[in-house]
Amino acid sequence: MSNIQEIIAEFGRSIGLDGLALDEGNCCTLQFDAQVVTIEHLPDSDELYFYTRVGIVPAHEATRLRLFTFLLEADCFFRRTSGGVLGVDMEREAVVYTNKVGVGGWLNANLLGEYMQAFVNLAEEFARQLRDIDAQAPEAGGAAPEPSGMALRV
Repeated sequence: MSNIQEIIAEFGRSIGLDGLALDEGNCCTLQFDAQVVTIEHLPDSDELYFYTRVGIVPAHEATRLRLFTFLLEADCFFRRTSGGVLGVDMEREAVVYTNKVGVGGWLNANLLGEYMQAFVNLAEEFARQLRDIDAQAPEAGGAAPEPSGMALRV
């Protein structure tokens, strides 16, 4: 059993999930309240990917623009993402928060638990912010954005 598998098993025991392990695809998925988080181990590495869906891509064009602006601002220099990335999976019309963590220095499941708690808290905050953006959509009763006065020249 690898160090990563041992840490995940120990983490599972600490949260009452005896037998928690990576599946044949090197993943495990957990749900914390409404937040579903997948942990994926990259073979031959000491890295784990954590990812979760935090919202949907809005259909309304102005709302979509506000969403994409929010995502770009949050990702700029990892300003609001704690080293992770907010991205869009257009095939699934999903906004996804992901982070890659090197776990070579993680010695026990307590560190995984602390990281998971911080990851879930941040994901829940992103989900709340994206719901707020969606609530501003004209079809949801929100005001349409004011023209910025800026023009794009091609």
